[in-house]
Amino acid sequence: LGSGAIEAGAISIGDFVALIIYVERLVFPTALLGFTITAYQRGEVSLDRIEAVLTSEPQIKDAEDAIALPPELVLGKVTVQNLSHTYPGARQPALNQLNFTIEPGETIAVVGSVGSGKSTLANAIPRLLNIEPGQIFLDGFDITKIRLQDLREAIAYVPQDSFLFSTQIRDNIRYGIPVAEQPEVEGAAQQAQIHPEILNFPKQYDTLVGERGITLSGGQRQRTSLARALLIDAPVLILDDALSSVDNQTATEILETLSGEIESQTVLFISHQLSAAATADRIFVMDQGQIVQIGTHEELINQAGLYQSLWKQQQLEEVLQ
Repeated sequence: LGSGAIEAGAISIGDFVALIIYVERLVFPTALLGFTITAYQRGEVSLDRIEAVLTSEPQIKDAEDAIALPPELVLGKVTVQNLSHTYPGARQPALNQLNFTIEPGETIAVVGSVGSGKSTLANAIPRLLNIEPGQIFLDGFDITKIRLQDLREAIAYVPQDSFLFSTQIRDNIRYGIPVAEQPEVEGAAQQAQIHPEILNFPKQYDTLVGERGITLSGGQRQRTSLARALLIDAPVLILDDALSSVDNQTATEILETLSGEIESQTVLFISHQLSAAATADRIFVMDQGQIVQIGTHEELINQAGLYQSLWKQQQLEEVLQ
């Protein structure tokens, strides 16, 4: 088309070259405009999400007469009285009239079948659930009357789905105490039995774990999260099946370490591994939202009931494997 116009004398060669140059100069801005429009639309959606988070109102708030309870004054006695909880839309209560006391420094294992209410109990103590007043007490104080910040600082909670940040392992462990020194970080890692594996990494504690700890195995992620909680050294430690991806032997060794070395810390851990639960001072056996048995491992395996059945089943599975 251009050559024909030149032959007809409609345009000169210089005009044709200038036209090509102008078109070439317009290609990148035109493509950039399309990219900008797409980025703007994505940014607008992201901004709406951020705004929704920033403007959301928490369902669990401090009571108007909430009291301060500094963590250094907490002994770790947990008392539960007639604790019940039903999730919205559920027909059956997840927890039904629970009553027990955990003494300071005591290690309690909570076992039971799936859906028996174990995780609900673990979530209720640090007020991750909106429970009614007068059901859970920490050192005699109703937890619904304690400032949330003080309550959460007094309780270290490790969920089953461990959340790690895309940063160094060291920073993930000391997330709760950013000023912690390297010996403190390594001490917590040793208690969680992740220290030897970290030393095998090329960059050791400087190793980047990736988004949500993608570069680590499930067991390594859980033990890193446990090390983070141990570094905080809160009066109460709750493990919500936080060692489910760890082999039985390692989980048992970790819990034996917790029972032996941290005598001043109250520990409540949920576990499907009964060999690990056997290390606890007492075991709570749950079924359909109720505690149906309480005792030591030796007492419960010699007592007809759910625990004995679960123990025999796991022993048989280990033999078959």
